[in-house]
Amino acid sequence: MPPKVKFEKESIVNAAYKVVRKNGWEGLSARSIAKELECSTGPIYSQLKSMENLVEEVLLKAWALFEKYMLTPTTGDKWMDQGIGYLRFAKDEKSLFKAIFDEKNNFQQREIGVRTWMNLGKELSDYPLFKGLSDEMQLEIRASRWIFVHGMASLITNAHNLNTVKIDKDEMGYHMERI
Repeated sequence: MPPKVKFEKESIVNAAYKVVRKNGWEGLSARSIAKELECSTGPIYSQLKSMENLVEEVLLKAWALFEKYMLTPTTGDKWMDQGIGYLRFAKDEKSLFKAIFDEKNNFQQREIGVRTWMNLGKELSDYPLFKGLSDEMQLEIRASRWIFVHGMASLITNAHNLNTVKIDKDEMGYHMERI
């Protein structure tokens, strides 16, 4: 009898992440993970304490990618880059975008989202246009941008005719500069 193949927790999390990235939460099950790993469901059940733990791990990976998009320099302007990164993530990673902003896992999303919000704020701590503004005013400005880009991102992920939206400084810059 051949030896049983062991799967580490990390490979199971990575397989679950791929499933969600491709098909959203609706596609996530022990069977879909097993199919991704080309194994039975046995190793998955033996490695996981609960599906909630797995979902949290997938959310952490998804938020990390989201944050990476927002911190990737594209224009040389941190403010603009964060907004454009947000929109690019929504366009490139529709299933992940929907997964991190749906109401299914609201508690984990809020907790992870706050950490991301704080990290992005730290990135803007030396932003020249924020110099001399109170912390309260900076938060208000950031919230206004978030409302704008989140609305645009939601349109991009949910409307089929917006798949061709160009996401660059010329297209979105005007609105973000106004904010």
